[in-house]
Amino acid sequence: MPAPLFNESLDDPLLVDAATDFRGGVSRMVAPHLLAPNQFAAATNMMLGVGGNLRTRGGTGPVTLAPNCARLLVAALSGQDDKILLAGATGFRHTTRNAPSPTATLLASAAVSNPALLQAMDKGYVVSNEDVWEYDGANIYKLRQLTVSVENGGSGYTVTPLVTVTPAGGDVPVEEAQVEATLGTGASAGKVVALNVINPGRGYLNVPTVTVAAPSSGTTATATAILRVPPTGSHAVWHTNRLMVADEDTLHVSDFFSPGYFAANNSLRVGGGDGQPITGLKSWDNFNLLVFKGLSTYLVTTDPLAPLAEWRVEKVSGTVGCVAARSAVQVGADVWWLSGQGIVSVRRLAQETQREISSSISLPVGDVVSRINWSHAHTACAAFHDNKVLFALPVNGSTKPNLVLVYDTFAQVWLDGWTGWLVDDMIVASGAAVPELFLLVEGRVVRYDPDLRGDYSPTSENLVPNGQSYPYTGNYTLNGLTPGNQYWWRKGANDLSLTLLVSGETLTKSGAFVADQSGAVRLQGEFGEFDPITAVVFGISNAATPASVDLRAFAFGDFISPKSAFNIELEFTGSSTPAEVFGRSDEGAFLPLLSLPATGRAVLKVPFKLTTPPPVLTAAGNLSVASLLSGLSGFRYVQIRVAATGGLLSLRSLKLTGFADTMRLTG
Repeated sequence: MPAPLFNESLDDPLLVDAATDFRGGVSRMVAPHLLAPNQFAAATNMMLGVGGNLRTRGGTGPVTLAPNCARLLVAALSGQDDKILLAGATGFRHTTRNAPSPTATLLASAAVSNPALLQAMDKGYVVSNEDVWEYDGANIYKLRQLTVSVENGGSGYTVTPLVTVTPAGGDVPVEEAQVEATLGTGASAGKVVALNVINPGRGYLNVPTVTVAAPSSGTTATATAILRVPPTGSHAVWHTNRLMVADEDTLHVSDFFSPGYFAANNSLRVGGGDGQPITGLKSWDNFNLLVFKGLSTYLVTTDPLAPLAEWRVEKVSGTVGCVAARSAVQVGADVWWLSGQGIVSVRRLAQETQREISSSISLPVGDVVSRINWSHAHTACAAFHDNKVLFALPVNGSTKPNLVLVYDTFAQVWLDGWTGWLVDDMIVASGAAVPELFLLVEGRVVRYDPDLRGDYSPTSENLVPNGQSYPYTGNYTLNGLTPGNQYWWRKGANDLSLTLLVSGETLTKSGAFVADQSGAVRLQGEFGEFDPITAVVFGISNAATPASVDLRAFAFGDFISPKSAFNIELEFTGSSTPAEVFGRSDEGAFLPLLSLPATGRAVLKVPFKLTTPPPVLTAAGNLSVASLLSGLSGFRYVQIRVAATGGLLSLRSLKLTGFADTMRLTG
C-alpha cells in the first residue's frame, strides 16, 4: 500500500491512484482490479495514440457503391490506373481507384459463389467453384487456354503456310490468338510438323476453328484445337509465379507464368484420406505454402526446381486448422489466422515441441472469441494496416463480421474491438503514397482514414439538379444542409475549376466538411457555359462513431480496506467532443458521474465571425478536468468508464483520490 498523502485541511490521509499510460493494452480475461497499471478492461472504437493515449479510431470515406458484391480486389495493372474489382453472387463490377464512379460499373453477369480474388501477371483473377475468370482492367472473361495440334500434316508445302484462328459463331474474343506453323525437314519435308501457339488469345468461350492455308500443290494440313478449362475451387493463391487452386484435398498447380495452363496430373493431395477438405491457402516466405484444413495445418515446400511429386508436405499440426481462408494474414515474418481455438500464428506452431498450440495469441480477448458465431466463422477476414492487425469477426449471432478485433504491433497488445461496420471484405492496397485500407461494407466500398470522424452513410443526395447549368462565372449558394452534419462531396474530372467554400474555408478537392450554421454551402469558380454541373454529389454522414474505454479498477494499492472516493481528474489531449464519465464499485453497475461539455480546447480559426459573447483565443495544450466525487463509498475498488457518442475522444490519463474507511469486523 503506498504511503498516504496528508493535508492539514483534511481529517483523513488521502489515497491516490492513477492510469497515466495505456500501452499495456486490453485484458478482458482478468478481473479489472488485477490488471497492470497500464492496462484497461475494455474499449470500443479506440486505438493507441503516439504518446500512449487512447483515442477514437478513424472514419471511413466513400469510394463507390457495389450492389450485390461480397468480394473486393484492388488491382495494380501495368500501364493503367489502379482498378477496384468486385465480385458477388450475380456477377462482377469495377471502377478506378483514384477517380471512382458513384456506382461501380457492371462488367458481366454470372453466378459466382464464394470466390477468391487475386492478382497475377498484371491481371486480376476470380476463382470460384463455378469457373475461373481473368480481368484486364476493362474486360472480364472466362479463363481458357488454347492449344493446337497437327491432325494431318498435309504435303507439298514449300513455304510456311499462314494459320488463321476463326472464333466460333457468336464469340468475340478480347484478344485474338496467333498460331504459326513449322515445316518438317528430311523425310518430313513439305509437311506441317508443328503448330505453335504464339499468343493463346483471351476471351474465347467456345473452341475456335484453326485453318492452315493450302499449299500450291499437294494436300492441305488440318489442325485440332482445344480450349483447356482450368480447375475450379473456393481457394486459390498466386505462389512462386504459379496459380494454385484447391479442390477438396487436392492442390492443382499451373505452369510458371501461365495461370491458364494446368498440365495433366500436375496436382498433389495434401493429407489425402483424412476426410478433411482444404479450407485455405496462404503464400508464405521463400517457397513455403501454408495449406489449411479444418483441424490441421500443412506446410508445402514448393521447390521450383523439383517436380511436383518431390515437394515436401509437412504436417505442422494435427489439431489446429483454419476456419476462415481470408483470415490468414502476414504479420512481419509470421502468419496469423482464425482457428477453432482462437487466433493463432504459424511461428507459434513451429516453435511448439509437439507442433501444437498450447494457447492462442488471442487469449487477452478470449471472451470476444468465445462470442464468435462459429457457424458463420468462414466469413471472417483479416488485414494488416498501419501497424495494426485487424480481424473482422461475426459475433453475437451475426451472420457477417460485425466486430473488428485490433492488435497493435508496435505496442504488441490487443486494443479490443471496433464496431459500426458490417464487413464483407477488406484489403490493403499499395501503390499510393501510403498503403490504404479498403472495406466492402453493406454494398459500398469505403476507404479508412485515421483523420476522419464518423463512417460514411449510404444515404446520398445530389444537391445540383441534373441538367442544370450555370453561367460561365459566378458564385452560387446551395441551401438545405443540416448545420453541424458532416457531408461528402465529389466533383467530376471536367469540373477542375469547381471549389467549395464552407465557413470561409476553400475546399478544392473531394472530401468531407461540416455544414456551417447557415446550413448552406457556396460554389465558386468558372463553369462551362453549357455544361450541366451534375458531379457535386453530397452524402450525409450520419453514422457517428461512439467510443468508450473501461479503465482498470482502482484499488489505491489496497485490496482489503473499504474506501470512499474524493476527487477525479481526467486529462485529454487533442480531444474535441463532449464526454460522459461513469463509475462502478466492486464490479457493480456503471452509474453516471460527470457530463463533460468539452474535452478539448476550442481552436479559433481565421477568419472568424464576431458573436455574442465574442470568440476567445485559447492557449494550445492538453485539457485537464477535475471534479469532486460523491456517492462512491464503501468500495474495495472502483472502475471508471469514459464514453463519447461521436467526434474525437482522446484520453491521456485519469487520476483518482480517496479515503480509507473504517473496516467492519462483523456483518
